[in-house]
Amino acid sequence: MAAALRTPAGNIHVGLCLDTACSLGFCAERAALAAMLTAGEDRPTHLLALGPDGALLPPCGACRKLLLQLGAGDTLMLLGDPPHLIPLRDLLPQWWAATETSPGHD
Repeated sequence: MAAALRTPAGNIHVGLCLDTACSLGFCAERAALAAMLTAGEDRPTHLLALGPDGALLPPCGACRKLLLQLGAGDTLMLLGDPPHLIPLRDLLPQWWAATETSPGHD
């Protein structure tokens, strides 16, 4: 699997999936996020993830949560058949930070 992120500056950051037998690998989306952050950028505007067969894929739950924690709920993702753009927040509409803070928790 491979992923690419586009930033407001128009830069493209790519990543690949490293799948290992001992589960110490990482997703392509997280690899692309790391490349983006390493390059000094902090917010993607678009995300594209492809499977081994070239099919469009949604990010896994962990990647969705990481993107949302980075404040990227507006990130547009190319998904579906036919392909169309979907905001990331629509894939995880009730994530934990979107709820009201409980007393005693910041």
